[in-house]
Amino acid sequence: MRRITLSASIVALCAAMTACAAGTTPEAEETVITAPEVDETAAEIAEATAFVARAEAELAALSKVTALAYWANETNITDETDAAAAEAGAKMTKLAVSLANESKKYDVDIMPYDVARKIRILRSGITIPAPSREGAAEELSAITTDLSSTYGKGK
Repeated sequence: MRRITLSASIVALCAAMTACAAGTTPEAEETVITAPEVDETAAEIAEATAFVARAEAELAALSKVTALAYWANETNITDETDAAAAEAGAKMTKLAVSLANESKKYDVDIMPYDVARKIRILRSGITIPAPSREGAAEELSAITTDLSSTYGKGK
């Protein structure tokens, strides 16, 4: 008798859950997109995708050079390696600022997830105020390299 009551309860529970779920399904809203909007969106997505690919390639190439300069400076702190690290840092800062500014023209809300994520990373990757005047990136990089070198030398 207990088995029948338990089975009946389970069947009733499943039926109730199915009925509740069926009643809460929202009606689909019709969205009409005209052909020009689709073409413009597709063109913007294609342009943004190409921009992200170019940005990744530029950052990867410059990162190799910058990483070597920073590594040399971290393992052999001299005036020469300080200068090389400062120069590499300035180039990287200029590129990051340039790409972040260029990425502003893309609407990430209409982009595919990966493209939108990469554009957001480009925009938020600058952790200090972006140097905008001539020579500011070099000056900032020299200051940060000098601070790092002073710490590394233990002075």
